Amino acid sequence: MSYLFFFSYARQGATSPEEDGFFADLVDELIQLTNRDREEIGFRDSTSIQLGEQWPDALADALRTSKTFVCLRSARYFERPWCGKEWQVFSQRLRAMPSPSTQQPVIPPLMFPLLWVPGEAPSTVANIQYTYGDTQGTYATDGLRLLRRLQRHEDEYRLFLSKLAQRIVQVAKDYPIPDAVTRPLFAEVPNAFAPPAAVATAPLTLSGRHNLAGPRYAQFVYIVGALSEISAHRTLTSAYGNEPAVDWKPYQPPIDEFATLLATKAALTEKLNYEVAPVTDELLDTLREAEDNNKIVVLIVDPWSLKIDRYKRLMEIYDRRRFYNCVVVVPLNEDSETTLNAVALDELLKTTFPRQQDLISRYVTRSSDKFSQALTAALNEGRNRIFELLDVSRKAEGDGPLSKPTIDATRNA
Repeated sequence: MSYLFFFSYARQGATSPEEDGFFADLVDELIQLTNRDREEIGFRDSTSIQLGEQWPDALADALRTSKTFVCLRSARYFERPWCGKEWQVFSQRLRAMPSPSTQQPVIPPLMFPLLWVPGEAPSTVANIQYTYGDTQGTYATDGLRLLRRLQRHEDEYRLFLSKLAQRIVQVAKDYPIPDAVTRPLFAEVPNAFAPPAAVATAPLTLSGRHNLAGPRYAQFVYIVGALSEISAHRTLTSAYGNEPAVDWKPYQPPIDEFATLLATKAALTEKLNYEVAPVTDELLDTLREAEDNNKIVVLIVDPWSLKIDRYKRLMEIYDRRRFYNCVVVVPLNEDSETTLNAVALDELLKTTFPRQQDLISRYVTRSSDKFSQALTAALNEGRNRIFELLDVSRKAEGDGPLSKPTIDATRNA
């Protein structure tokens, strides 16, 4: 059965009456907005299972097929590995979604981390919030639990429920997420709330790799021609300069902001050390070294500059190599000349990167805001790939068969 939403929360004991009550309220509200039967609206797990065991089939299938993800944020929630694994499964489904057009957000807004009790959130979810317009009131300051408990907030609570239910129905319609093909296995899913440092500092040794740096470091590569080079291929050249990696303003006009500044902001937001890699004929060697050192690399490609033989040739070679730690982001301005040549530029991207069109299509941006969002998403994409490879390599290099983990804790703890 495919549920409209998966309900993720930290159980407090044999029963969780307040959390269960909110779940029932939300289901009642959604029944009024859909033609689904009650049992098809939301999935709530009420079992108490040892963390070393597998997920029940019903829970695993609900994670695999639910259309949205609603969770109750609290300190208790972020401390529960079980909750972190539920979050991880659904967020992986989001990252695997094909982008129907370049106008769509990088990550569809299908996750609703509701503020149940105020407190700090891990960096994994700190930038994902749910509000309902300007009338945040008690919800924003004291959380949903208090909003629901106190009779004097009844009207505000009912308004919140109504807005939330409407939003769930709308995004489920606008962003139809495919079911995952296989059931997730508890032991194989990482905890999304575990600090990245805990993974980065683990004693990992990769065959043929030195692991000198790790995914705390990012390199930016600017595939953009100098003013003297680009002038032969387009008329509007005010966005270019003599030093391509420093002077380029991809959204001028109307935005007079350097690509390097936007990239720097994205790296600092993600708490990454960063550097600019030079674009030379030895670029592939530079990328190979970054891969050996597990550095994140974001290649920022000006589509107009692919008309220059040198840059197109380098990117065609890159496309054949497909480094696991690299992501391509393409800022595509909507100035008059670019709009007039949009079809030709799109074809140029396809012929230059024929082997990774699905990935690149997610990172073609048409505004500086979308560009900044795509840079952040690309950094996380590269980091996740590195972590996944490190994890696979660690398992592969272990002595003998891997045993199932045994954790002396329960979900109720």
